[in-house]
Amino acid sequence: MLYGKDAPRHSQRIYVRVSEKTPYLPPEATPHPNQLRRLSGMIIGGDWDLQTKALLSCPRVHYCFLHWKEGLAWKDTGCYEYLLGIIHNRGRIDGLRSLDDIKIRYCRLDELYKKVKKDGRLLNAHELGKARGRNLENKGILIHIGRKGEPIFGGSGCHRIAMAISLGIQKIPAKLGMVHIEYIPKWLAQVKKQV
Repeated sequence: MLYGKDAPRHSQRIYVRVSEKTPYLPPEATPHPNQLRRLSGMIIGGDWDLQTKALLSCPRVHYCFLHWKEGLAWKDTGCYEYLLGIIHNRGRIDGLRSLDDIKIRYCRLDELYKKVKKDGRLLNAHELGKARGRNLENKGILIHIGRKGEPIFGGSGCHRIAMAISLGIQKIPAKLGMVHIEYIPKWLAQVKKQV
């Protein structure tokens, strides 16, 4: 362990502040775009954190904002066509294989939205009974940490981050993504303060 026991860990739960201004790291700027979840807890240098885009450039986040913030029906946001295009090319996405699957999923997302609105917060994986460990966020919203400590949305958990922002929930549980090597001294100092 190069950075010791306080180094970032895979699937580590962190709490971060998010807003519409939270930057998004698109797949083409990610060191290993096909293995987003495997990047969790990795300490990586380079300029990846300088290649971010606006959060709304993430298609699924954009469709969610159109629905939850602007009031458009899901069918009018473009999300069905977007997902059907991916299904056509790959055969499926996130277990979805047809328009019916998509409609069922988005109906469930609306139910979850109502619950989150009522609760006023997103539950973490432990509270949902889905954590493999007490402080792990297994399939949570992927948040990378840039060189200045800024949270950067990693593209996994699009619906949940859009849900939280649409509802004005500023602090969310997230799965730690990559951490820029230049931020590691401050990371370690923060961990020591918490002990």
